[in-house]
Amino acid sequence: MLEEITCTSWLLKKQQNKEKNMAPIKKKTLSKEEIAKKSVLLAEYKEKERLKYLKKKEKEQRKCVKDMTPREHRKARKNWVAYSSDYRKKQKIRDNTDKYVDQNTPPSSEDEIIPEAPLLNNEREAEARRRSIVQRRKRNSMLKRKDLLIENLKKKLASEQQRNRRLKHRMIQKKQALTPESKMVEIANDPNQKAELIKKAIQDFYPLAIKYTWNFHEAGHGKGAPDGIGATCKRSADQLIAQRGDITNLYDFVAVLRERCPNINISVIEDADIEKVIKMIKEHEKEQKPFKGTLLVHQVSDL
Repeated sequence: MLEEITCTSWLLKKQQNKEKNMAPIKKKTLSKEEIAKKSVLLAEYKEKERLKYLKKKEKEQRKCVKDMTPREHRKARKNWVAYSSDYRKKQKIRDNTDKYVDQNTPPSSEDEIIPEAPLLNNEREAEARRRSIVQRRKRNSMLKRKDLLIENLKKKLASEQQRNRRLKHRMIQKKQALTPESKMVEIANDPNQKAELIKKAIQDFYPLAIKYTWNFHEAGHGKGAPDGIGATCKRSADQLIAQRGDITNLYDFVAVLRERCPNINISVIEDADIEKVIKMIKEHEKEQKPFKGTLLVHQVSDL
C-alpha cells in the first residue's frame, strides 16, 4: 500500500512539473495567435524579425545556402542533421513520458473517465514489424543485385568458353592440314626465321638432302662473328687515334691490334699472295661458270 501511495505522489509531481514546463510554450503560442489576429502587430513583428535577421547577416552570423562555400555547406548540413536528430529524440522522450504519465496517473475523482491509451508494448511491436519489413526489403534488393551480377558473369563466361572452343577448332584444323612438306614451306617462307633454324629443319625433315643442298633466304641472314671482329678492330684503331696515336701503314695497324686485341689472331696477306690467287683464277677461267644476281640466290647444291 505504501508503495502505491509513493508511486501515485511521484506521478502527480511529474504531471505538475510537466504543466509548469508547458506553460511558457502555451503563453508563447497564445501571444503569436494574438499577433496574428491583429494585422498591424503582425506586420511590426515580421519587420522586427527581418531587421534582426539582417543584423545577424551583416555580422556574418547568418548565410544563405547559395552564398556558402562547399565546406560551410557540408558543416551546416551536419549541424542540421544533428539538430533534427536531437529534436526527434527529445520529442520521442517527451511523448513517451506523457503517455506513461497518462497511463499511470489515477483519476482525480471517481466519476472521471480516462480514455484508454495504446500501450507502449503495442507501439514497440509495430516498430519492430516496421524494421523487419525494411530489413527484408534491403535483403531482397541485395539478393536481386547479386543474382543480376551472377547472371551477367555467367553470360560472359559462356561467351569466353564459346570463343575458346572456336580457337581450339581452328588449331585442330590447322594441325590436321599441316604435313612435313607444308610445314617446311611455312618455315622457309617465314622471314623471321634464321638460316640456322631453317638448316636444322631441313636436316630433320630431309636427312639425305642436307648432304647435297642448302636452302636459305636473304631475310634470314644476320650478323656473324666476322662482322663483330671487324667492328672491334675498327673501334680499337679509332680509340688510338682519339688518344693522339699515329698509324702510318698496315704494319703499324696490325701491331696496334695485336697489342689491344690479344684474343684475336691477325694475319697479313701480302700483295704477292693476292697476285698468286688472281693468276690461278685466270688460268682456270674457262672452267668457272659465274652467274649474275648473287642476292637472288637462295640455294647451294653439292654437285
